[in-house]
Order: sequence, then structure tokens, then C-alpha cells
Amino acid sequence: MFTMRLRSISNFWWIFMKLSLAIGWISCVSSSNLQYVAGKEMISPPCMLPDPKAEADIVLKTGTPLEIFCTLELKDTHSWNRTSKDVRFIEGDRMIDNEHVTLVNSTTARLYVEKLPITVKKKIFYCMLSWSGSSGGNLTSNATDTSSETSLINEHETRMEQLICSNSVLIGSKPKKVVNFKCLGYNWEALDCWWHEPSSGIKTDYSIHYSIPNEASKSQEYYGCPADQTEPGHCRWTKNTSPPYRENFEFVDFYINGNNKFGKITQMSRWHHYDHVVLAQPSNLTSLNATPHSVYLQWHIGSWNVSSIDLLYRVKYKQPSSKHWNVINFHSKDVEKENGHVRVNVTGIKYPNMEYEFFVYVKLSLSKINPWSKAASVLVKTSPCAPYRSPETDTGGFEIYGERSNFRNMVIYWKQIPAEEYNGDNFEYQITVFENDIKLDIKPTSMNNFSAKFSNLTFNAYTFYIKSVNEIGSAPRSSIVHVPSKHDILRMPIRHNLKRFGDNVYEITVLSNLLDDEFGYHRVKVTNFTLFWCKSHHGDPYPCTNFFNWTHLPVDIILHNYAFKYNLTNEQDIGYQFAVSTNSLNSSSGMKWILCTGVYNQVNKIPNVWIEKVGSDFVDIGWQLECANRVKGFRGYNISYYPINENHQQDNVKSAGRYLEHYASAINMNSEIFDLLPNTTYKISVAIFTDELLGPPSEWVYARTQNRP
Repeated sequence: MFTMRLRSISNFWWIFMKLSLAIGWISCVSSSNLQYVAGKEMISPPCMLPDPKAEADIVLKTGTPLEIFCTLELKDTHSWNRTSKDVRFIEGDRMIDNEHVTLVNSTTARLYVEKLPITVKKKIFYCMLSWSGSSGGNLTSNATDTSSETSLINEHETRMEQLICSNSVLIGSKPKKVVNFKCLGYNWEALDCWWHEPSSGIKTDYSIHYSIPNEASKSQEYYGCPADQTEPGHCRWTKNTSPPYRENFEFVDFYINGNNKFGKITQMSRWHHYDHVVLAQPSNLTSLNATPHSVYLQWHIGSWNVSSIDLLYRVKYKQPSSKHWNVINFHSKDVEKENGHVRVNVTGIKYPNMEYEFFVYVKLSLSKINPWSKAASVLVKTSPCAPYRSPETDTGGFEIYGERSNFRNMVIYWKQIPAEEYNGDNFEYQITVFENDIKLDIKPTSMNNFSAKFSNLTFNAYTFYIKSVNEIGSAPRSSIVHVPSKHDILRMPIRHNLKRFGDNVYEITVLSNLLDDEFGYHRVKVTNFTLFWCKSHHGDPYPCTNFFNWTHLPVDIILHNYAFKYNLTNEQDIGYQFAVSTNSLNSSSGMKWILCTGVYNQVNKIPNVWIEKVGSDFVDIGWQLECANRVKGFRGYNISYYPINENHQQDNVKSAGRYLEHYASAINMNSEIFDLLPNTTYKISVAIFTDELLGPPSEWVYARTQNRP
């Protein structure tokens, strides 16, 4: 076993040229190139350097063995003392195993490889002379002035190497069929065909022709690719090329021929012409007329020789801010046509006085696979009209506030009309007010898109008629909010709790006060409760900013908690306000705002604690936390306190042995801390406690007891 250190190929050529001068010819030939002379030995020509214009020195068909002979033709073999045993073959940078090499005689070695795979690039096979030599030794040569250059000797290695010759080799096959063949016509003006030519290993020429199927004729004419089309795998025909694009035929037969030194192939594909033509986009798209719910469109199409072919038109439209497309298809038989113009009436458009983007496409009706043309587009605004409806209202959609001895203030609410339903410019709500069936000439003191405030109204019944109005006209009917007289108005619910559980799930509990006693009947038949909500940028209990909505709750919410789910968007800095009303068939309590929403299984800090009264041995404190009873397992309040010194530090002397906690029940909002030291400052805080945990303490308040009398 031996090793070989490979040298750079660029040095090999220089060494070969020097060696040819020093020692004569060294030949490397393929068996396919061997020359036979009758009755004489085989004569091998010199080894040829690769010619960049030639495909390869040796070109073999797939499955044909590779056979290369490497012959030493030394003038003085004995002085060199080198034989074919010293010959090695290398492919690229890889030494070939000796099992592929046989010795023909003392000066010739034979490389034989049964099968080589097809490769796109040429393989280079090198024949090397490799022998052992003493360190520092030289190769003897008659050309002493060049011997140092023709020898590759490493002072520290025992192997020396010399390039003999090389051959470039290509392995190929007969042409392969092309793949991904496809053709596409453009607007009856041009035809493009594309295909992929797989490698056969050797140079292969492909050409394309087409013919028109003609059963009446026994002979067919074939039209090749125009002469100026040189891009591999592509050909284009137009009306101006030679041969030209012929658009009048429904079917075309394509033939692709492949040719190389190992053979020829021809593959044929029948192509449905009309299924593979993309038309130009319609031009001059415009609107001839628009109504509140329709647009009359016109566009122009090209004048083609194939005028008998049916077309399909597609109209897509949407509001510019919307992602939803409305799509309508029209057959050419169902549209108006005149002098190359096409007209269609697009009906069923949803909103008046609204801008819509219209896109129009065209394609051949016979086509099942070819794409639509590029789109022509136009922006059209539907014409305005009067609003179709007034806003929705609810029986309990009013609020009484600021009630005095002889007047009261009111806010009425409605569900705002979406902007897309304004139907025209200058949209507004007009409110007409009746007091005990007498029309009043009064205006709201303030108003927004879902509520209106009225001040200094009497205790009589009021009816508010709300109508949607724009510059064209008003809605056919008004919406109504009726506020009962003070005598007939229902009482507010005694208590209502609202808890948030996350994932937009809320639980509400309402306790009505319309019971005579614990087991009595309702004095007024309650039909339902209404839960209102709206967005607020500031959180509870600030006014609503927009988006007023409601849902009705069943009467048995008095006896059972009612859980509901609504898709309330959790936007940043957006809170929700809630209100509740009690409703009967003829009256309502109006809205009562829920000042806060408790969070399930979360205990909040008490925000407000104050000192109510101070004695020599007691302190009365009060606090307010509207959401305390929204907490799961709420039990009461924990009051912590201790005496402090002048520096507000805990007075450990006075605190020693004293009880420093006090508990108040859940129904209390104040408590007395007793048995305190006189003339002493105390630090006090209040926290909520439940069955499972103690909440965070409130901010500290301070109180100093009086001197003992």
C-alpha cells in the first residue's frame, strides 16, 4: 500500500511540457481511438491537451465501459528504470483504486471502468508516474538544464510524482424528453412556450415546431421557432414573426425534437389553444350612472379576429377600507355590447353615498385553467338617499339625575347608527319632545351620537321621538324613549353586582325591590332587566365616549346569577361602563350605573378611608368600597392599628401586649376602634378579607385620642 501527495493541476501542465522536451513523448489514449494496422502492433497517438472548443477527448454512451491506455515511450528506459508498475490513475483529485488498473506490458497501463454515471461536467482523468526516491535525489535526464523542473521531489518525502498525460471524459445518453412544457397566448397577439431540457450528459440540440390539425388534408405543414429566438427552453411567435402566430385555430400540435450523437427523439403535445390565452385588461372603465344600490359600468375590449368566441367578465367591488370582496360573473351573452364597448349594471350594492372600488377582469368562457386578465379599476360613489331607519332604543334607555323639589334632569340613550348607514352627508339625529302629549319647543343641552341631555324638566311623563336625518331627507319612522312620571317610574334595583372572569365573561346579579315581603308577589309585573354598556377611555365611573349597546336579562336573575358572554374588545386604555334597569310592560326604572366591576377571585385595595370621630379611648372610622361584595368568599374588613411616637415610628412600649386588630362585618362601611390609650396617636388601615385570603391594606390614616376627662 502506498500514499500519494497530489499536486496542483496547473503545475502538471507545466511539468508535462518540460517532460516532453526532456524525455520525448508519453502517450495516453482511449481504446476507442486506437489505430490498427494489419499484422502490426497497435499504434497510439500522442496524448492531447483538452481543447476548450471540443466537448471532450472521450465521449461515451451510458453503459459503455471507459478504457484508457497510458504508455511510457522513453528513449532510454533502462536509465530511467521506470515501468508501467509506476503508473497511477487519478480522476479529479481522487486516486482510482488499483482494481480498475491492469498492466498491458512493461510500458503500458490500462484503466477500465465498467460504468460511469451521467454528469453535467466533464471528468478529467490523469495518468501519473509515481516512484520512490532517496531524499534529495534527482531524476536523471539528458536535458540537465531542465531536470530540476521536471522532477517533483520533496526533501522530506520518499515518493516522487510526474504527470504523464490526461483525458477529459463525458458520459451521455440519447436525448431525454423535455418536462414542464406549457404555452400561453397573450390577447391573440403573441404566443409563448416554455419547457425544461433535462441534461443528457452531452451537447443536445432541441427544436420546436407546431402544426395545425387538419383532417381534410393528408399533409401537414410544420412551423418552426422564429430564427431570432435563441433562448434555450423558450420560443415566442407574434403576428410579425416568421413563421407568425396563428390565432384562429382552437387546437395546435406541438413537436419538440431532441438530437445528439447518440440518437434522436420527438415528442408531441396537442394544445387547446383557447384554454391558454390571457386577454388584455379591459380599457376605459368608467361609470355611466349610479343609484343608491347600483352602478352602471362601461368598458372597452379589443377587436379580435376570433369574434365568435364567448367571454366571461368578472366584476369585483368593495369599500376601500373593507377586506370583503363582492364578486359577480357575467357571460358575454348577458351583457350589452356596442362598438367594442361592454356595459353591465351591478345591482345589490349595500350602502348609498359610499365609495366603492370596482375591478373588472375578462377571460375566454371555454377556458378552465387559464387565468383572468389583469384588472381595470375605477372608484365610484353610489348616490345618496334618506336614512332608512332611526336608531334602536330600549324601554329603560334613560337616566334621571340631579333631581330637585320641582324639576329633574334626564339623559336619553339610543344605539348609534353605523356611519355606513348615514346614506348621505350632514347626518344627524333630530329629537322631538312631548310632555304629557303636548309638544315642546326645547333642545338638548348637550348631545352626541348615542345620547342627549335635557335639563330642568318637570316630574311629568315625557316622550322623546328620535329620527335619523341627512341632507336628502329623514327616516320614515322615529324611535321612541318614554320617561314615566315620577309617580309611575319603577324603583331601581336594590343591589346589582357585576364580576369579570376574564375572556370577556361577566356575571351579573340583580336584586329587585318590587316584593311586598319575603314570600309575596310583585306589586308590578317585571318583564325583564336591561344591562347596558359602553366604552370609556377613563374607566369607571367616567362618562361613555362611544359605542352604546345593551342586552336583556331574564326576570329569574333575581333568584339566580346570570352569566353572559359578549365580544367586548380589550383595547388599550379602553374600559367598559355598565348600567342596569328594571322594566315592565308600561314603565321602567331607567338606568343605574354600576360604579365598578369586580374581578373574580381578586381583592382590591380600599381607596377611601377617613376618621369620623375621636374620643379619649376610641376612634370611629369610615370607608367606601363599592366592589367589596363582588369578591368571591367576601367575609368582612380587617382593621389594623397601632400607636406611634412623634417620629411616626411604632411605639413599642405602648404597643406591648395590646390587641392591634379589629374586624368589621361585610355589611358595615364604618367601625369603632375602642379601648385605646388617651392622648396617643394611632396609625390605622383597613383591608378586605375573604374565606381564603387577606387583601392589601388601604393607605394609612392617623388619629390622636383626646385626653381623659
